[in-house]
Amino acid sequence: MRFCRFQNLRNLFCETHLPTEAHPIITTIEKRYRTKVHGTILSSSNGSAMQDVESMARLVTLSNQDYALLVQWFRDANSTIMPSSKVTPVKSYKRFNQTFQALPSRESASLSEDQTPPKNSVVMVTLGDGTCIPAVLQSIFSPTRVNTLRSTTTETFFTARKYEPLSATDTTKSYCLKFPLASGHLYYNSLCADTILAPIDRVVAHAALTPQTVNGINRPCVHILPLVT
Repeated sequence: MRFCRFQNLRNLFCETHLPTEAHPIITTIEKRYRTKVHGTILSSSNGSAMQDVESMARLVTLSNQDYALLVQWFRDANSTIMPSSKVTPVKSYKRFNQTFQALPSRESASLSEDQTPPKNSVVMVTLGDGTCIPAVLQSIFSPTRVNTLRSTTTETFFTARKYEPLSATDTTKSYCLKFPLASGHLYYNSLCADTILAPIDRVVAHAALTPQTVNGINRPCVHILPLVT
């Protein structure tokens, strides 16, 4: 948890135009954690950050479910040119010097409440309405579209499953309501059944998980803290 707090502080102090009063605090933090605040993994939270996609050479065919989600995304974007169901799988995606990876395919459908997913696959995702939610990456891939002039366009997408939010009754028992300064939110330690799909730049940060047993809630819970402010 101390690491998570430091990451959030580091992101805050990387902002420009900080008042001079903040400089001694930055110096103290750098001495305490033996690292430099500037130029670190959370130095920015805008879409202009350096991005890097590591793709695999072979093509794979999307499942019917994922391909339907992809086609629907292009339809919602008013595109008349649809991609092929054969896509290039992406091994990893890097942004802000953070590496994001999807679950191994054998784990995507079998993750249970007593298992913790690999840290590189637990992420914060921005939805179309601006809401930021925690999710586990299920796949990352790059489809290609061929336009009428025979030129190609390749974009990268991800699929993910959201963490299940607490019910209205259980939300009232969450200690996060009593101690809002603790940051983060409480969820059930399980994933929603439905899958979401979006462009890869909607993945904005890692998230830290802490399994919790909460009095009055009869299901395993998890405290999720975004590693970005």
